[in-house]
Amino acid sequence: MPSIMCFCANANAMIGGIIIIAVIAIIGITCISCMPLNAAARRAIRIDDIYYSNRNDLALLSFDRSATIIIGSEGGCDISLQNFLKKEKNAVCIDFDPDLKNIDVVCADFGKSIGTIAKRFAELGISRIGYIGGKEISPLKGKEIIDPRSAQYIEEFGKLGIYRKEIFRAYGPYTPENAYQFTKELLSGTTKPEAIFVASDNMALGVYKAICEANLSIPQDIKVISCNDQPVSAYMTPPLSTIRIPRAVMGSVALSLASSRAADFRELGVKVMVPTDVVFRKSFI
Repeated sequence: MPSIMCFCANANAMIGGIIIIAVIAIIGITCISCMPLNAAARRAIRIDDIYYSNRNDLALLSFDRSATIIIGSEGGCDISLQNFLKKEKNAVCIDFDPDLKNIDVVCADFGKSIGTIAKRFAELGISRIGYIGGKEISPLKGKEIIDPRSAQYIEEFGKLGIYRKEIFRAYGPYTPENAYQFTKELLSGTTKPEAIFVASDNMALGVYKAICEANLSIPQDIKVISCNDQPVSAYMTPPLSTIRIPRAVMGSVALSLASSRAADFRELGVKVMVPTDVVFRKSFI
């Protein structure tokens, strides 16, 4: 059985001919190696999970590993992890691009899905669509990290003339509390939104609370759509429309890249953009 190792150095993990892949989960993310797990199970590969919090964790990695998979965000990539990646011969980053020539990258492509949502709004004659997101600062560059969701929102909604800067909010943490405050601000403003596009399902919880407190109904008074399709989204009242990210596919692609590169070394990394799709539920319909 091939073995994928996640930071828990296992003395029994390395057997002759076995591929060892270390999977590092950057601290603070909600879903660590759930993406590769299903794919690994189908390939009879074992995964041991580890969170990365500081450079001391890197000392736990097996020297016999064939590859490294890092799951997380640029906001969790500090100088120690960046220097570590620069030296890696076979590494795959899921969900963020460290901008290194030697690293493979697997990311979700939000463009088509956000374009589909923008067109649906335009078809319905809805033009006052608020955006609620957050902002991360790169610990390496000291600059704002470009969120592909907000960037694609501005681009796709702008193409159709329905991007409204005055009801666009994207700063601070990606938390329900922040989204709650932003929503209250939008609902009390002069340009009241007919709909709200939210950066994550987690933030949508705060949006729902603020709308409820304003005695408004979803979707009759205001439509809500989000990103990520976390399990909770289908059980919200009403069920939340959202963009589904194919995490199992992303994990499978990362495993394929790591395994193939271990067998046939190449110097340059590749970037794979995995398509997403929109799940329309009662918060929009």
